Amino acid sequence: MPYNNPSRTEPPPFLSFCNAVLLCAGEGSRYLHSARHATETATAQKTDTPPPNKLPPNKLLAPLGGKPALQHLCESVQNAGFARILLVLPQHFNEERREHREHNALGTLVSTSLPDAILVEGGARRQDSLLKALEALEAQDKKNDLTQDHNPWVMVFDAARPLVSSEMIARVAQRAKTLCERSLEACVVPLVSVVDSVKRVSKQGRVCASVAREDLRLAQTPQAAPRALLLRLLRDTSATVSDETQLCLAAGCLVEAVEGEAAAHKITTLADVALLEGLLEGSSGRPASAMPEYRSATGFDLHKIAEGASLRLCGVDVAAPFSLQGHSDADVGLHALTDALLSLAGAGDIGDLFPPTDEQWRDADSALFLSRATELLAEAGGQVVSLDVTLLLETPHLGQAKLAMRTRLAELTGLTMERVGVKATTLEGVGALGRKEGVGAFATASARFGASMPLNNFR
Repeated sequence: MPYNNPSRTEPPPFLSFCNAVLLCAGEGSRYLHSARHATETATAQKTDTPPPNKLPPNKLLAPLGGKPALQHLCESVQNAGFARILLVLPQHFNEERREHREHNALGTLVSTSLPDAILVEGGARRQDSLLKALEALEAQDKKNDLTQDHNPWVMVFDAARPLVSSEMIARVAQRAKTLCERSLEACVVPLVSVVDSVKRVSKQGRVCASVAREDLRLAQTPQAAPRALLLRLLRDTSATVSDETQLCLAAGCLVEAVEGEAAAHKITTLADVALLEGLLEGSSGRPASAMPEYRSATGFDLHKIAEGASLRLCGVDVAAPFSLQGHSDADVGLHALTDALLSLAGAGDIGDLFPPTDEQWRDADSALFLSRATELLAEAGGQVVSLDVTLLLETPHLGQAKLAMRTRLAELTGLTMERVGVKATTLEGVGALGRKEGVGAFATASARFGASMPLNNFR
């Protein structure tokens, strides 16, 4: 999992642009109704179902994989490295009356799972709760004399979807980061395909027509968008909206889709808890992906020696008694990795996308190539799992520069350091590289693919 690294003490660069908001203020009336109905049925049938006073008072506390449902989501969010985390809780939870949260199960869970989170009192509707969270962020920024530019985006989680995996968070974050870098007012939403036949019914409950499902998708959370955009839209609208996607679409904003997952199913009734329990892998408590597939691919690149005093390897400038010939910055490490990722995405090779005959790529930073390859992989339904590069050169000795290269690759791809490898070896004087006529690189990339088909962008 790209972000499950509890040892982090600082937000990783990849997610430091984004805050997380967990919406936990809903009443859960349908869950309570189904729980009462199940208990009454069990009592009538004289089964061993717990009596009403033993049922969790909140669906977020429903036992799932040996722990409360909400704890699964809290752990995923806590380990993701967001700039700040906000929990929007029922109205009797607020920052000024913090002692109340210690006297019930939900409060205890929040205290232990996300001790540094900002607590916000919820509103009557989902959008009211989100607005309060965004205003709390705004107030904290003003207090600390900060602007929204230091973490301009927010990722909104519906706490009733407890089994959101770190892979799905990474997919949403990767797309959001790309949009953030382009300063676009846009929203990112995970979607899943509709597998059942769809019918349109009348108010009387009669089936009127069949609806083609090919262009239909089901929306999930987390959804991500710029804080300033959501604040403006929420303050300007009086209509009730179901999620951030609906809000942004109504304003004519770009909405981009990434692949959702079956395990991110929403708890609405007791039956949903049973369904999610079946998606957990044994006793490990990890969300089970729908038949994931893992693929690996390799890449290779070679550039000739040229006059100069430095060369760029894996995004890091290294002092050397020579440079490398190339149309772009001649970064053999990033070029090899780009080819490996493009192969995983089924998108050709670096020469197809960034031909040396195109002047727009002259002296270009190869980080652009790697970022585009990562985007194409995500569009093909893949998520990078690990990267490894072996640099082939006689000189210079790279030493600590390899750590800087790993750090740069982690920043570019959102991977944690333990999933990125950079090695260097000499050719012992053998061949063209051994005679110091050039520098080469071998790269290997691995990616995880879900069972769903890749999704297109929606506007």
